[in-house]
Amino acid sequence: MRFLPRIAPVAGLVCVLLAMSAPAANAAFGVTEGNFEAGTCLLNSCTYSSPKSIFYTQAAGHPPWGVTTFELNHTGSGPGRVPEEALKRIRVDVPPGLAANPEALPKCTHPQFESNACPSNTEVGTTELEVYDGVTDLSVSGKVFNMEQSPGLPLLFGINVGAEPLVNTHIMLEGHVAWSSDYHEYFEINNVPREGEILGVKVPLRTLKSKLNFNGNAGQGNFLTLPSVCSSALSRIRLYSGRPCRGWSRSRRSRRRARGRRCGRRGTVGLRR
Repeated sequence: MRFLPRIAPVAGLVCVLLAMSAPAANAAFGVTEGNFEAGTCLLNSCTYSSPKSIFYTQAAGHPPWGVTTFELNHTGSGPGRVPEEALKRIRVDVPPGLAANPEALPKCTHPQFESNACPSNTEVGTTELEVYDGVTDLSVSGKVFNMEQSPGLPLLFGINVGAEPLVNTHIMLEGHVAWSSDYHEYFEINNVPREGEILGVKVPLRTLKSKLNFNGNAGQGNFLTLPSVCSSALSRIRLYSGRPCRGWSRSRRSRRRARGRRCGRRGTVGLRR
């Protein structure tokens, strides 16, 4: 999957999310800039190679779609591409002012989500995935729902991925605010599923590509809002594999220290204007 959100000044009160490509490095865990994009668009089929007219660029406006995509570094080609290590955690930081509003539409409860019974008016987007099952690459899709969040958590979304012959998988996407710095939003999936079930048999799964489509018209049509002022702020993706840290401890203090080290392997992409 590709992710690349970045905001660039254009003219007057217009902003646009664009991407820059960097030369591909030797295969290693992570993602290159050329395989990470994100933008606000009139259609969810947009990519960075799309005509400029397909991008939604009005400052302080409400874009119809917010699209984020990334594709992990991998070996091989065609339907047998193998990701470099299994993905465990994803974090995407977006520029200040680019915001999602969880109050723009109703919320699904956790029991409803776990029972695949979220009301249709809580749906806020879709997801498209490619995963490697140890033999070949499988394409699966799912829906994204606006969830009731726990106290102190600004945003929470439930991703329900399901496609035969895979069983349903439930993933939580947490939205946070950087209160101690510039108040930008960032989004995390802290436990990417690494196992699925095919015809009743459990098999290891590795995420290869991911595309998340947020529907800006959800609710009252104001779920997504662009910044009112353009800036040179960057968006960034951070990916973590499942390798444990050295000297890993279950204590809270040790976990805090571990976050600053290379727990597993990490790939980080920063974007330029």
